[in-house]
Amino acid sequence: MKSADVGELFAIAVDANEVFSKLYEESVTSVGVTRNPHAFDAVTIDCALSGKRIAIVVKADIPGVVAAGVGTRGADGPDNFSETPLAEFNAEFVLKIMQDNFARRPA
Repeated sequence: MKSADVGELFAIAVDANEVFSKLYEESVTSVGVTRNPHAFDAVTIDCALSGKRIAIVVKADIPGVVAAGVGTRGADGPDNFSETPLAEFNAEFVLKIMQDNFARRPA
């Protein structure tokens, strides 16, 4: 099974971020990459308004699977990750996570 490439995931996250920014013009989001060759590579999407971060993780020992989780910016990371087959991971999938977690300010 094909292993996820962090560059491909970054491109997917950027595409989702572009759509999100058009839907929510007041949004302040950024997309970045963290590389750790001994453990995992990750794409992060931060939202300044909600204070949340989406982490999309590629683990070399689990090919064909992408893990995504939502946490607070500045924290160690999300408490829970859900795994998704690479074949189902696309910009619409990431956009849904963004809409569920970034589209409103914290209470």
